[in-house]
Amino acid sequence: MGEKRFIFTAVSLDELAEMRQFIEKAGQELGGDGETIADLIIAANEATTNIIVHGYGENSGEIEIVVSKEQDSITVTLLDSASFFDPTQADAPDLSVHPIQRTPGGLGILMIQEFVDHFEYQRTADGKNKLIMTKGGSHGVSS
Repeated sequence: MGEKRFIFTAVSLDELAEMRQFIEKAGQELGGDGETIADLIIAANEATTNIIVHGYGENSGEIEIVVSKEQDSITVTLLDSASFFDPTQADAPDLSVHPIQRTPGGLGILMIQEFVDHFEYQRTADGKNKLIMTKGGSHGVSS
């Protein structure tokens, strides 16, 4: 078991590269394989983009990223103080509708769910959004 923490102030999407690099390095140090780490980076990138664009909007705010290992899984947890939003309760996009006619939104959440094995939201006691994304199993972590 292990854990790596990183806190950054999200001002714009330009800062996502630093977040992706942190997850890659932390995932490798904790024993994650390339596929697992890549999937978690994609999911975290999408979630963090949503936090910056929809949660903080015109404001900047901190996002704490925790990468942890437990048994055969790697977890990326995002904590933020942006507007309350539980992505696990969002309506799924209607993929039967042509993309041009579809109401915008929801594809990012669907993408996150496709790239991780477990996707969970919690509201912390101090009012923060806590998004937990886990990837694991026999292909998730090398011994």
